[in-house]
Amino acid sequence: PDLLATGKPLHWTECLSFLADMPRWYIYVSYFFDYDVTMIIRTFPEERARRLLNRHLRHVNNNPRASILPVDIGEFQVEYLPHKEFRVRRKGCHWRIISDVGQFFQTSFLKTLEKWDIGTSEEREMIAKGKAMRSEFTEHTKEIEAYNALECVLLESLMHEFREEIGRAH
Repeated sequence: PDLLATGKPLHWTECLSFLADMPRWYIYVSYFFDYDVTMIIRTFPEERARRLLNRHLRHVNNNPRASILPVDIGEFQVEYLPHKEFRVRRKGCHWRIISDVGQFFQTSFLKTLEKWDIGTSEEREMIAKGKAMRSEFTEHTKEIEAYNALECVLLESLMHEFREEIGRAH
């Protein structure tokens, strides 16, 4: 599915299903994804959330030099490295990895769009308006859907340009 909207707060089972079922041949990115991860795991059972957020609890055989185990939750496994990536999979399946690219730019999404000249001034104005309205989002509307879709399109454009720039630098 391209859209995860229920009209009510999402539960971790819905979020992890959505993420784990995304096609595996894409590179997935998000911009300062920690907030989104927090919203997902706040509905986890407390012990599962604690294990996810405390990597030292997940060393194989409690050996700090050993590998870190993912967290099992329902039919899923998850792994989280704050400010870097969030991984999810159905047990036994391939990981879906969402990389947090905000750290590359160290500023707000809107400022990054302006600095990299991504989108039109009208599109960046729509992003600014949407960001300002986030605290007022109480229901799913076409306006919010359009804002979210535009954010995704501009993030994709930004990362394409970023990748091109990295290629030119080498």
